[in-house]
Amino acid sequence: MQQFEISSFPTLATERLILREVVAEDADDLLVFRGDPEVQQYNLTPMRDTVEARGLVRTMQGWYTSGYAIQWGITVRDEDRVVGLCGLHDLSRHRRRASVGYDLARSRWDQGIASEAVRAVLRFGFEELSLDRCDALTIPENARSIRLLERLGFSLESGRRENTRFIGDRFHSSVVYGLSRGTYAQRADKSEEAHG
Repeated sequence: MQQFEISSFPTLATERLILREVVAEDADDLLVFRGDPEVQQYNLTPMRDTVEARGLVRTMQGWYTSGYAIQWGITVRDEDRVVGLCGLHDLSRHRRRASVGYDLARSRWDQGIASEAVRAVLRFGFEELSLDRCDALTIPENARSIRLLERLGFSLESGRRENTRFIGDRFHSSVVYGLSRGTYAQRADKSEEAHG
């Protein structure tokens, strides 16, 4: 698979947020949400310690170096603590596609931070990387994630019963939501008109 080559890690800024590279010193902050069973209930097994969190930092740095993924740490302006992650993975230059993923510390839920971060990452993907399509894989029970995706213009594409994940004490099937470049552009134009 041909992947994107980006010369230096891109920092993204929004009205309230700075999305930046995650470094080893952020391990304790990562553990806050990656170690929280409620945040991770539809994701991965919660981390147990900062050793695992440092391992995740190294993994994300390797993804970036190889061109597989760009994973940003979400920080609130004037606070340098990482309160979440948002990224593009499975980057394919040839197919001009990527998948978006995100998670956020529970103390920051219901503040619009995840939506703001995902919007910034989608803008980078569609406008800087010229993606043609972006998708997101989630679990039907994860209503919070599905609402976020639908607000951003994603639509349900398929259920993947064969793509199941064992989380907690049972298997969950996955669903795919997709956003095309055309839909992204239409929504961006409407947003500009509303603010213009």
